[in-house]
Amino acid sequence: SAPTSEKIIAFTPSEVLEQRLHHLLEQNQRDTLAAEERTELDEFLRMNHFMNMLKIRARQKSANS
Repeated sequence: SAPTSEKIIAFTPSEVLEQRLHHLLEQNQRDTLAAEERTELDEFLRMNHFMNMLKIRARQKSANS
């Protein structure tokens, strides 16, 4: 699909994903992440960065319209 700038800006992860991320971050602080969890956390962080970049571009596009 081709979401609008407004939909991109308004996007938030599901509650389940938020809870999982919170769990992984807690485990990371305690230095108790398993290798698979480390990979999962890294992917969460990579996707968060990607979404932030998309939101910045969408805001710029909206401001220029």
